[in-house]
Amino acid sequence: MSFIEKSNSIDAIYIEIEGVDGAGKTTQCFQLEKYFQSLNQRSIIVKELSSTSFGQSVRGLLASETAGVPRAEMFLFLACKSQVHQKLILPSLEANVNVISDRGSGSFISYNSSILGMSVDLLKQLNGLCTARPPDLTILLDVDPQTSQDRCQLKNEVSRFDCMSLEILESQRSKFLELAKFSDDWLVLDGTEPVESIAEKIFSRVGAVQQAICSRTK
Repeated sequence: MSFIEKSNSIDAIYIEIEGVDGAGKTTQCFQLEKYFQSLNQRSIIVKELSSTSFGQSVRGLLASETAGVPRAEMFLFLACKSQVHQKLILPSLEANVNVISDRGSGSFISYNSSILGMSVDLLKQLNGLCTARPPDLTILLDVDPQTSQDRCQLKNEVSRFDCMSLEILESQRSKFLELAKFSDDWLVLDGTEPVESIAEKIFSRVGAVQQAICSRTK
């Protein structure tokens, strides 16, 4: 995707929306996209496994019966992460297009820490090697494991990565909350609140982050 005209109104920001399966991430990505449209700001929604042809190929491999062992799959996720950062995220930000990522670093760390038992610090290092830059804001939509499972049952299509066990979901949730606890760049919201209520809180924080970035760059 190429961006020809660069907007000069306000600096673009990079946002990741996180949470366990069924937390409402995709819904809020679309809400945020509409918010930027209302401000006449351009934005793009990215997913590591579907926003590039490389990622789509890897997704097909992961969904096949020939999928590898968990540690091998982890490196496939890292490859997709590197690809989407270099091909979409960086070029978009350079063209002053806001980036909304449906999942991101938090999902990689929480999932692989829960599945492989790898240390969070090591996973942070691996993630850092494959990302062009950290997000300006990470939004965590927090829901309990049972709510996650209940919502996943309503999906029309599910992969083997959806509807994890309650034990894995609880581990992922705790890792997400741990990451948020030690960073001022995370916003934790109750994912069981009405969609509109969650969206308004996200819009408020996004506006504040944009203003802070503008103040620093003046």
